[in-house]
Amino acid sequence: MKRNITYILILSVLIFYSCSEDFLNTEPTDAISNSIALNNYTNLSKATNGLYAPLRSSDYYGAYMQIAPEVMADNVKRSTVKNSSRYVQEFDLSIAPSVGYWSGLWELPYYIISASNNVINKIISGEFDQEKASDEEINQLLSEALFIRALCHFDLCRLFAHHYTIQDQSLAPGADGNGGHWGVPVITITDVTIFPARNSVNEVYKQVISDLRKAEKMVIFDKGKNFANQNSIRALLARVYHYRENADSALYYSELVINSGEYPLAEGEDVVNYWVQEEGDETIFQVYSNSNENYFPGNESLNSLFNIGTEYPYSDLVITEELLGLFDSSDERLNLYERDENNEIRTKKFLPKESYVSVYENNIKILRVAEMYLISAEANLGLGNNDDGLDRLNELLNARGLPDASNLTKSLILAERRKELACEGHRLFDLAIANEDNVRPENNATPLVNYPGHRYILPIPVREIERNENITDQQNPGY
Repeated sequence: MKRNITYILILSVLIFYSCSEDFLNTEPTDAISNSIALNNYTNLSKATNGLYAPLRSSDYYGAYMQIAPEVMADNVKRSTVKNSSRYVQEFDLSIAPSVGYWSGLWELPYYIISASNNVINKIISGEFDQEKASDEEINQLLSEALFIRALCHFDLCRLFAHHYTIQDQSLAPGADGNGGHWGVPVITITDVTIFPARNSVNEVYKQVISDLRKAEKMVIFDKGKNFANQNSIRALLARVYHYRENADSALYYSELVINSGEYPLAEGEDVVNYWVQEEGDETIFQVYSNSNENYFPGNESLNSLFNIGTEYPYSDLVITEELLGLFDSSDERLNLYERDENNEIRTKKFLPKESYVSVYENNIKILRVAEMYLISAEANLGLGNNDDGLDRLNELLNARGLPDASNLTKSLILAERRKELACEGHRLFDLAIANEDNVRPENNATPLVNYPGHRYILPIPVREIERNENITDQQNPGY
């Protein structure tokens, strides 16, 4: 699906369609229909349910969104034994605007955004048959579509635009330390005649936060961890405010999630077992994986890329020795890694889930409560609440089998984020937020990237640059 935004807007008229008739279905099943019209509650419900399906594509959370920020940084490297030539550009940081796995990560989120807009704007217009649905059920659909739209805009911005507080205008035109530089186009209507320019990062964040705060107020039902609910909306808000370096709001939302009491931290052997569970206590929001449904990544999945064995055709990605060396011997997270027969390090975070049909099935954890503890600790530190921040960090450390830390620092939190969230698509972003150089001792081609630098983000795909006259002169400098 190699298309520019305008063509994506056309395609999105073919709205995502759910085969399920059950409003509280626990599995977001899906298909695509050429004929579905959003003229009644039933079809709106099916279309909303179907918005989750593309998240599992290998172009998005099914592989690339998790892999790119890790292999472009210092947690993950390419195997020297298994080589299918996947993620070579990303590992060597030799990314060209014209080719690469990453281009789908521009197109697919915009496809989902446009489909979300169809649901959102139809509900807001009120021009549909409500049938027997309550206002609460209608608002539930609206809140879920707003959550998905916010997630996609946010992901696009952190991948294709520099960090919020950058001030180097040679890298980020318009940079003022407050998100004034180029972000990504904000799309809130489906109009095939528009050729959108890039909004500023600040404008993107305002839209994301607006969508999420509206969703937070309207969401009613908890349909399980495969769907947006109040806590997943709040967890995403905590992450967004963390990226925006707004400590007050990051603390507020992370604490709401923690204090809900619904997500206990895993301890002991459950630190490893958690990763194959159907949902798992720590999961706030996940992408459901089912080999029988559309967008299933199959042998392009995280399982296939990180695991090794006859059932996995690629196995390109392994863990760096540096990362493994960070774990204390008593750290339960150390058990998430093991050496294969080639003495390369593999992670257990992407083994098949307990109820798997295909070995490529693993429900992808997008929001976990462990991240909320880390966000709370850092926000407290930024606000001068060192004792409270240390308490939150120590709760996480104790659950992982470690003793209390005695002093809270940014470097300690960054190190714990690296160990806790490794391979989950955070590392490159974490380095940018911390204004840290990307030191890559196990990559001979590109061992060091100084911050700030153009290789902390991806280029806008060349097809977008060529076909959208309003973005032609807005390629990320350095590409």
